[in-house]
Amino acid sequence: MHKSRSRVNVVERSKPLSVIKGVLWGYIFTAIMILLLTYLLFKFDITESQIYIGIVVTYIFSTIIAGWITGKSIKDNAWIWGSLAGFIYFILLIVGSVIINQQIGAVKEIFTMLALCVGGGTLGGMFS
Repeated sequence: MHKSRSRVNVVERSKPLSVIKGVLWGYIFTAIMILLLTYLLFKFDITESQIYIGIVVTYIFSTIIAGWITGKSIKDNAWIWGSLAGFIYFILLIVGSVIINQQIGAVKEIFTMLALCVGGGTLGGMFS
């Protein structure tokens, strides 16, 4: 009986680490894609709207990756844990944006990004 209780505690403690791992991999993917977008911006004549679309697509795929990795690690209710990974990704994105820009963007834009990040994380969790 003592062993099974210990095993449950280890599994429950690993859930936050699984979410952190998923978010970390999501940000690694984001960094790679932003570097690629930067290269494309300097190499070709890309408009600001095309860069914006590239950034939004990067956020969506990053949260899908974060949700997928989190869901693969946790397995039960993977879509819920994936959505949590997407939400944490969004929070870190907003905090970083506020630190760099010293302001919060438009409210409509923030809610759109929240929906995309949580939706992407949920989708990734569902695919896991």
